[in-house]
Amino acid sequence: MTVVTDVVTRIDDVDAGAYLALRRACGASAFYDPRLLRAVERSPLLPADKAFYVVAYDGARLAGLVPMYLQSPAVVDPFGVLAQATSARFEPDARGLFSHVMHCYDSTVVWDGGPAVLEALFDRMTVLGKGQATRHFVIMNVADGPLLAAARGLGLSVSYMFDRFHLDLAGVDDFETLIARKLPQDGRHEMRRQLRKFAASGARAAIETVPFARLDELTELCHQTTARRGTPQYLPPAPLAHLVRSCGDMIRLVVVYDHDRIVGGVICIDDGPVLHVWLGGMAYDGIDFSPYSVCFAEAYKYALAHGKRRVEAGRLNAKIKHRLGLTPQPLHAIVSPDLLAGAQRGVAAARVGATAG
Repeated sequence: MTVVTDVVTRIDDVDAGAYLALRRACGASAFYDPRLLRAVERSPLLPADKAFYVVAYDGARLAGLVPMYLQSPAVVDPFGVLAQATSARFEPDARGLFSHVMHCYDSTVVWDGGPAVLEALFDRMTVLGKGQATRHFVIMNVADGPLLAAARGLGLSVSYMFDRFHLDLAGVDDFETLIARKLPQDGRHEMRRQLRKFAASGARAAIETVPFARLDELTELCHQTTARRGTPQYLPPAPLAHLVRSCGDMIRLVVVYDHDRIVGGVICIDDGPVLHVWLGGMAYDGIDFSPYSVCFAEAYKYALAHGKRRVEAGRLNAKIKHRLGLTPQPLHAIVSPDLLAGAQRGVAAARVGATAG
């Protein structure tokens, strides 16, 4: 096998048919759909200096791809989880090469061709990182599987970061069965209580597809919600709306209306057998029910009606997600060795030599 690597700066620089075949062979999630990657290029939800796609070819066949973004660690990781959990160390004004990071809870390397392809991709990421004067490249939010084992074998650091949550729908045919079998006792009680209050309120919920008439209102609510949680730089409303529109029929919106006011909503990605409950926003003032619970109930109903096998629901909010019947799955970060260590030692040695001379 002869593996050749390259770096391009647009997903459109990769042959569309070749990438579709690779993605299918690897079973990569919707976060690697070219529509979403293209939308992230054009409407980034976190500032990025540059976008790169590291690609590998086995002869003429596209055998690997990984998107990377040149970004500030402070923007990517405002709560310092990387520094606490991993070997990654960045100066205050430094840049790093990062994968999808906080807006993608299913990062991976899309590769098909054995360890030689993966090793070649990591070697090229190392060269790219050094060329951009970054201290590390980091692939965050990686679930257990062959990629983690291969990364460890190649000398990269692998560290647990946090959990993502999912619900397996095997053996579940309707929403009442889901409540009875999948939710814990307190979750069953709370879901039924919230749905009774919702029904009595006169509010309504809807599943919406393109074109999205009131998307700008929902993305503003998403922004307000994440700002309340201490990350006002996340989910800027105008870029988020543009990104969602660019993804087109991948997207389903679950929207809760109190009369004509949007009081809750989640942006979902319909990914074949999987429904991703991706991003959301909630307003609790002036209503007597939980729009969060209603959104999940509607997402579950949609998933069941459309034959989905699994619902993915992102990270964090562990307590309420447990009540909603969701199961945690560990996510890890793959971190390169310090890419600038050798260069810094060389600079230091040169300084010592100049002083001695």
